[in-house]
Amino acid sequence: FNWIALAFVMELMHATLHLILAFNPGQLTGRIPSLIGNLSLLTQLDLGQQSLTGTIPSSIGNLGQLTSLSLGGNYLSGSIPPSIGSLDQLAWLELHDNNLSGSVPILPASSLDWCFLYGNCFPDVTNGEAAGCEIRPNCA
Repeated sequence: FNWIALAFVMELMHATLHLILAFNPGQLTGRIPSLIGNLSLLTQLDLGQQSLTGTIPSSIGNLGQLTSLSLGGNYLSGSIPPSIGSLDQLAWLELHDNNLSGSVPILPASSLDWCFLYGNCFPDVTNGEAAGCEIRPNCA
């Protein structure tokens, strides 16, 4: 799969369209490129249930029109980038069942209706909800 070609095509289209980028489970491998942050009119990004590795790029925070971000069920590691907190249109956040760790950044509580962070390791958070999110720490 060629991320750069996709980014180029979507950049050509973004002048007139609000974009939804979604894939069927199991179609993607590798890292999420930082170029994803250039897709400024992206409204929904569903890369859940793939085989993605690496970290969540901080450029995700550039997607100011994003209402739904689904990255659950991958092999993503590192921390949740604080830039996600700047997504003030975000209503749906799925980062569950990855290898994320560290602290949970301040999230856009005014717009967030659904938030799933379980299946990661956030040792500073106890079972239950934090920042309006469902979190069950899974630290091995």
